[in-house]
Amino acid sequence: MILGIVFTVVWLGLAAVWFVMSLMAGAMANDAGTVASEVHARLLITMMVGEALVAIAGPLGGSALAFAASAGLLWKLFAVALVLGIVLQVYAVVAMLNAASG
Repeated sequence: MILGIVFTVVWLGLAAVWFVMSLMAGAMANDAGTVASEVHARLLITMMVGEALVAIAGPLGGSALAFAASAGLLWKLFAVALVLGIVLQVYAVVAMLNAASG
């Protein structure tokens, strides 16, 4: 039980730091004005949704550690949320870089 709580608190703390740092970087990503404002807004929105999914994965993983009876389902939900969040964040960065170079 304690391990699940510690896992969740540490995960959410790290997710908050990642959110703040990537929000600052994302806000400055189009300082040169090389892409349209809509593309830049899409980058920010997609990044934030991806980060929210990764943040949601933390309590799912902590719950899997705390509640052994439901651990299988919770670990699967953890993996799905984590992978989808990472994919969305990578997609946002790649789409922004492609728009800036093309």
